[in-house]
Amino acid sequence: EEGQMLYATNVGVNFGVQPNVPLEDMSNVVRFNLTKGSVTPEAVYTSGDKLRNKDGDVVSETNDNYTAITGDNYVFRPNGCTVKDGMVYFIETRPDGLGGLLVYDI
Repeated sequence: EEGQMLYATNVGVNFGVQPNVPLEDMSNVVRFNLTKGSVTPEAVYTSGDKLRNKDGDVVSETNDNYTAITGDNYVFRPNGCTVKDGMVYFIETRPDGLGGLLVYDI
């Protein structure tokens, strides 16, 4: 229900080095159910989960610097979110300047 879930994101990028380096298996989205008083995160998205575009096709990585680390599977790197009308909208930050929008129906 509205106001009872907390969403948190981890970009999974080392911004302390130049060029910024994507980290393997470190990107994720989790949620906490505040009504249960839980401090245990529940995974919504984890690095390695196959992402699909709006047409249902699996999204593949095209940046050679990323494929060298995470392979052909596109890894979403969420950096923030907002909730509106029963949907959570996650924006992505990537060192290559590209990114996307992930919509999660809650």
